[in-house]
Amino acid sequence: MTTFQSVLTVLYSISNVAVVFGYIPQISYIVQAKDKCEHISALTYTIWGTAGALGCLYSAMVVGSFPLYIISSLHFSACTFIVSALNWKRIKYKDTI
Repeated sequence: MTTFQSVLTVLYSISNVAVVFGYIPQISYIVQAKDKCEHISALTYTIWGTAGALGCLYSAMVVGSFPLYIISSLHFSACTFIVSALNWKRIKYKDTI
């Protein structure tokens, strides 16, 4: 691995860890919300979660990269939690305005 590739690997890892931490405020908001959270798109997080799942498969089966697998798993897990929490809130507050 060249120096450039090493630096790129570190930067990629750091930026993606920051993205995963970026999910925390959204998760916190959804968990604390007393409404259906209709202004948050479940479709968007479903698409991002699907990309995370495909990233897991790609990293494990094609490139064999454990760090990429971990990052993709974290993205997938966070998005899955967000979509699940949104669906739960929308069922719980179904009859409210």
